[in-house]
Amino acid sequence: MEDLPAAPVSAATVASASAQDRTISRVLNWVWRGWPQGPFASEFQRFATRQHELLAHRGCLLWGDRVVIPQRLRQCVLEALHVGHPGIIKMKALARCYVWWPNMDDAISAWVSACQACQELRPAPLAAKGHTWETPKTPWSRVHIDLAGPFHGRTFMVVVDAYSKWLEVALIPSTTTEAVIRVLRGLFATHGCPDVLVSDNGPQFTSGTFERYLLGLGIHHALTAPFHPSSNGQAERMVCSAKETLARLDRGDWHERVTEYLFVQHITPQAATGRSPAELLGPPPQVTARQAAPGHCRGRTPRLCQRATVICSRKPGLCPELCGGRSLGASHSSGSHWASLVPGGTRRRTLVAPAHRPA
Repeated sequence: MEDLPAAPVSAATVASASAQDRTISRVLNWVWRGWPQGPFASEFQRFATRQHELLAHRGCLLWGDRVVIPQRLRQCVLEALHVGHPGIIKMKALARCYVWWPNMDDAISAWVSACQACQELRPAPLAAKGHTWETPKTPWSRVHIDLAGPFHGRTFMVVVDAYSKWLEVALIPSTTTEAVIRVLRGLFATHGCPDVLVSDNGPQFTSGTFERYLLGLGIHHALTAPFHPSSNGQAERMVCSAKETLARLDRGDWHERVTEYLFVQHITPQAATGRSPAELLGPPPQVTARQAAPGHCRGRTPRLCQRATVICSRKPGLCPELCGGRSLGASHSSGSHWASLVPGGTRRRTLVAPAHRPA
């Protein structure tokens, strides 16, 4: 998480730009002082229909938990949302978690349509009829794998969890069975062994060595129909999406570009599940878009920390609270005997014990 890019905008930046924005500054004033009677001008119509859901905090206008972005900062936010070249649907899903402004969906569609890299590798419609797979009941119970590349001399293995839509992309030195098994060993060590592994009929996946490896782990190997990649279902669509993204990357730092793409994929809610892959596999990670929200929108103290405080206060060995009037003794850490003392109204819980010393 330490290598994540800085937040595109901060709460202070949003507050400053909101005060200078002609439309948002007036809406902020109405939120504080009360809304006037209609009718409203066209630029205020979207805000007027949400007037009971809008609130102001530290100079920022909020619609629920989403920050209303002023006109001046919208291009910066769109650039941040398009890191990794997600498609229109994924970009909208991520934006709807954190930000809003009038006609935001149209702005996102126009942004992706204007991206040259996205348009050059726009996928063609699938010719084969899609195969319907049974929905898994647990994470990592069925995974789909495929090879992507070569792109600029590099080949990648793409792995998709059918339950959470969690995506893994690994650089492999060759397309041999041994190289594929080496990558799978690392993934299985992290996530565990799946019940079913789905692949195409490539020679590295149909070799006797690969079959024996899966058989030894108790993994059922399912092969898709030859020349019909769509029989791999939605996972094949995600594999295709990963291949398109890898093809768009230039000759820069491949590791950095791939990790950026995977980070966005892991935190973006999926259309099939309505939740992000990270939520289905574990707690959601901290994302840069959240840092634009004012402090009251962030998470509260975890219950685990609160419980730890209670348990610590009950730790054995701590003296109970004492009432005034009892005869007590106090001992300094450097001394070996106890001095008599009668406490007043103040209650102390440290360095106190009954007047007699235990034998």
